[in-house]
Amino acid sequence: MLINEFEKLSLRKFKIKNILPDATILILGRRRSGKCIMKGEKVLMFDGTIKNIEDITTGELVMGDDSTPRTVLNTHSGTDNLYKITTRRGESYTVNSHHILSLIYKAKKYIRERVDRQSYQVSWFNKHTYKLDHKSFSYKNKNKQNTFKEARTYLENLVDDRKVDIPISDFLKLSKKCRHNLLGYQVPIQFPEKGLPIDPYMMGYWLGDGTSTNVTTYGVDITTQDSTVLYYFANALPKYNLFLDYKQMYTYNISAGYGQKGNIFLQTLKELDLIDNKHIPIIYKCNSRENRLALLAGFIDAHGHLKGNNGFAIGGQNNGFAIEKLVDDIIYLARSLGFFATKHTKSTHDGGEVHIKGNIYEIPTLVPRNKQNTNPRKQIVDVLVSEIKVEAVGQGEYYGIELDGNNRFVLGNFIVTHNSFLTRDIFFHHRHIPSGVVFSGTEEASPFFCDFIPDSFIHPEYDPELIENIMTNQKRKIRESKMTGKSENGKHPGNNLFIVLDDMLHDAQNWKKEKTIKSIFFNGRHYNILFILTMQYPLGITPELRSNIDYVFVFNEPSIKNRKKIYDDYVGMLPSFDYFCNILDSCTQNHECLVIKTSSNSTDIRDQVFWYKAEAHENFRVGHPMLWKYHKTHYNDKYEEDNEQDAQEYQKLKQKFAKTRKLKVIVSRQGDIVGYKDIQSE
Repeated sequence: MLINEFEKLSLRKFKIKNILPDATILILGRRRSGKCIMKGEKVLMFDGTIKNIEDITTGELVMGDDSTPRTVLNTHSGTDNLYKITTRRGESYTVNSHHILSLIYKAKKYIRERVDRQSYQVSWFNKHTYKLDHKSFSYKNKNKQNTFKEARTYLENLVDDRKVDIPISDFLKLSKKCRHNLLGYQVPIQFPEKGLPIDPYMMGYWLGDGTSTNVTTYGVDITTQDSTVLYYFANALPKYNLFLDYKQMYTYNISAGYGQKGNIFLQTLKELDLIDNKHIPIIYKCNSRENRLALLAGFIDAHGHLKGNNGFAIGGQNNGFAIEKLVDDIIYLARSLGFFATKHTKSTHDGGEVHIKGNIYEIPTLVPRNKQNTNPRKQIVDVLVSEIKVEAVGQGEYYGIELDGNNRFVLGNFIVTHNSFLTRDIFFHHRHIPSGVVFSGTEEASPFFCDFIPDSFIHPEYDPELIENIMTNQKRKIRESKMTGKSENGKHPGNNLFIVLDDMLHDAQNWKKEKTIKSIFFNGRHYNILFILTMQYPLGITPELRSNIDYVFVFNEPSIKNRKKIYDDYVGMLPSFDYFCNILDSCTQNHECLVIKTSSNSTDIRDQVFWYKAEAHENFRVGHPMLWKYHKTHYNDKYEEDNEQDAQEYQKLKQKFAKTRKLKVIVSRQGDIVGYKDIQSE
């Protein structure tokens, strides 16, 4: 229970509009927090288990969309407007209003002939506009075959990245056609192979049609009339010192051999708590793809049948599931393998059917009636993608997790979702600043700024030469403004500039002692610069730089060590560290942050300490239209490939001229070449 110093102090909400366009701002905390789902929603953990979102704690591992772990860095909760996301097939999950949807565009990149225009048109998905882009190659008065080759080469060099992470608010503003083309998607999961006590096909068959009650000490029964199943068991059981013993019509007992002390099949069922409790044990459910397919095949041969040429039905009118846990496990198993699986209930007296669709030829069923009648082929329809419907469901409680990596994680139904804005909020109120530059250490791995700042002006590493050029140019603009009489101090909206150092702690040794950066800290307001520095931890800023910061925004910080550092460096106006901790805890419960106004002339704490919660904004752009026009004209979205190609060409030239003689040119004082000297002979 918090000592409610927050209420005693009656802190005021900070007015973000009051930040001047030449302020120096420090933001402490992880930028991408607050992408949350409703309490009770299921999340797939990395070990294959499923947890409610509210039960997940810091340090745990959830399953990423690429079957690798995502570490939970932080958790949070609150109340917000909630939205229900429903796929066309009926799967749903509920999220808060700031959630980011992970979607995939329906169509792959393609090429088509436009006969009416005598051209070939290449089309591909633009993940920034959420629409298709096109490029035409005209063959009018040209060789048609050569034009096609040119268009095909262009197509092949395009990166067909159709996955996109889009805020739910932005998705709702898209046209109906655009929303129709953006699909929710599920992913298959890869688990490492583990040793199994019993063959997975036999375990699957027993789960589907074996006895679980009234088990004797001699063994367990299966029921079958299929010779292929009997043949498989007869050949597989001896390696466990077991055999099939005929009991009565279609019933066979899995028995231990003569003189054996125990029945390993029965013992395994007991150890895995399967007697009177049929379910798929975690060691079978989270194993290699081959083992999981074999388990599913055994269950289908025992309890299922073909449904058309692209699906199986497990259960049925007179053979419905009686065990809900087993139904859930079969659905889990099928979805983890990349199949579409749902439960269908026809009546209150029917346990229902599980329908499985997809590339079912991959399932190694043995019974002839459970094999496809047509040649195996990959399904034309991708069963793992589906249109989605978004509907508001009112206020509710949500929980969120902040992750490392690409922030995509998998729900309990194997649908991919996203984790994830104070910096954006600040920029919204200063979007008319004509130009600027961003240095972001995380932008390439997890794009953020490119939504509202041109990519051409976002750099992954600190560049002192670029900063020096920017400052030289800015000083010139200030001088010219004074000389032309635009303003007395040289500052006016036309020469306003922003500089952002985002999560650049790894480069701190380079920039914190750099002369130009010091000049920005000390004189940024005189040069009309909005300077924003974001850091996850309160480290790396020297006292002389700290004293020139105008505003400090502090998000929730669980580390006592980091809290002490923040208190010592920025919150000296509060009477004690415990007092600060109480206020910080009270102000940051629901994505709010504590705001320290260091430039206040008042001694009243309420004029120096505030609370604030960043607001969501519609799509906007920062910068003058000419800035965006320059970006559109000059930006090369294939710069990474070009850089790699340049590096390869450089290596080729380096090898080619490795043995070439290197000569030093000797020049006289008058600038005349007077001779050459072989460098290698020195």
